[in-house]
Amino acid sequence: PPPDPAEIARLVGDVADLPEPDADNAIAATLDVEGMTCSGCEYNVSSALRRQAGVLAASADHDAGMATVTYDPGLTDLETLAEAVRDVGYDSP
Repeated sequence: PPPDPAEIARLVGDVADLPEPDADNAIAATLDVEGMTCSGCEYNVSSALRRQAGVLAASADHDAGMATVTYDPGLTDLETLAEAVRDVGYDSP
């Protein structure tokens, strides 16, 4: 079925309401991600991370089994980011 327009509007609104991360205080970290098997998985993981408050950049590599994320530690933390990965169906210990 086609996506529900109300749900799309809610999601876009959620992203628009995120606080602006402070790039000067940003740090880069790597998360182990289990269960990625393809580029679609990489997209799912990196998109889930980029939707989190405080994230400036995110990428995932299914061959390496990891995601790299640059984030403002004043707005999020590694456990929150790992939870976002788990929420889209992958394991991030």
